[in-house]
Amino acid sequence: MYSKINIKTLGLIFAGLLGLVVIVMLADNKKGDRTFKSDLLELDTASVNKITIYPRTNPESFIMLNKKAEGWEVEADGKVYPADNGSIANMLGELEKMKPKRIAATNKDNWNKFEVTDSLSTRVALYAGKGKEQTFYIGKFSYQQPSQQNPYSYNQQGTMTSYVRIGGEKEVYAVDGFLSMTFNREAKDLRNKTVIAANSKDVTRLSFQYPADSSYSLYLENNNWMTDGIMADSSSVASFINNITRTTSSNFVDEARPLSNSAVYKLTVEGNNLVSPIVVEAYPADSTLGLLLTSSQNPGAYFSGNTSGLTNRIFKGLNEFKVKQ
Repeated sequence: MYSKINIKTLGLIFAGLLGLVVIVMLADNKKGDRTFKSDLLELDTASVNKITIYPRTNPESFIMLNKKAEGWEVEADGKVYPADNGSIANMLGELEKMKPKRIAATNKDNWNKFEVTDSLSTRVALYAGKGKEQTFYIGKFSYQQPSQQNPYSYNQQGTMTSYVRIGGEKEVYAVDGFLSMTFNREAKDLRNKTVIAANSKDVTRLSFQYPADSSYSLYLENNNWMTDGIMADSSSVASFINNITRTTSSNFVDEARPLSNSAVYKLTVEGNNLVSPIVVEAYPADSTLGLLLTSSQNPGAYFSGNTSGLTNRIFKGLNEFKVKQ
């Protein structure tokens, strides 16, 4: 009798313990589901209208990106500049792809390890209208070589991982990609760098204005490039056009101003599908800068003519395009 009671009691105890284990496991699973998010950001990136970046290199300063009707603007050190809309679109695209692949840490003790503290990270704040704000911290980056090294394959790709923490949360997440390269930038990296932007096949006329009597024009006539009624070296002209129609520069000059209001060099680019001619002018400056260049496609911006050989790239003499005898 006692044996039967003991067996029955033990069976009930075992069933109770088993039920408790099941309940605990279910609770842990639910907790895990709450912790591991499928999406880190709650904001819709399409609705983001302001981004503030506190670069890791200088967390006391910040770069503000504001969306306007005509495009994005960059604000830094109290000054506002037109932004490179392509760079901002790339940022938003990276955010859209930012999905967690695992939890790297669950408490503050590991924030330093993954460099997601205020002082070690690149902090990014997103805004999407009144009351809609979210902050995240971009920390450490790691790269893992491909597991199978094939010396005959050129398409092998390793794994790039960035570590991210969402504001107000303790967890650190591992995500794919090199987020620091996209967000840990200087203001000049996010500005509109356009000097000349056109389709090379649309260009039909180039007018160079120089001092004295050295000005000249190149124009397309019956599929041949001409200058003052004389055939030019069409191959040289085509090569020049291909070289300048995607000209950009990050060598901004914000403090200095031209020594004269009169441009010493001027290039006017005309062609099909251009809303208006593209005008690049070069103004005299000090010996270090050489010339300050401006572009009608980027009003208000001055570029250093000496740095990276920008002046020599754009302004050519007629001899460059004469048919070689």
